[in-house]
Amino acid sequence: MELVKQPLWQRALLGVLALILLVFTVPAYIDTANNPGLANLNGEVASLGSVAGAFLARQLA
Repeated sequence: MELVKQPLWQRALLGVLALILLVFTVPAYIDTANNPGLANLNGEVASLGSVAGAFLARQLA
């Protein structure tokens, strides 16, 4: 099987899109006014680790 590398511009574009996604996603954890769904959570369920997987998976999907 031959290894095929993607062109550099495609990899750079994917990296830029990932950074844009992070810029708009991460602030939702810092200020719950940006994400009212997080404001409704409390206790163990509201920990960053438990919410991050579901939230980021939804964003990436």
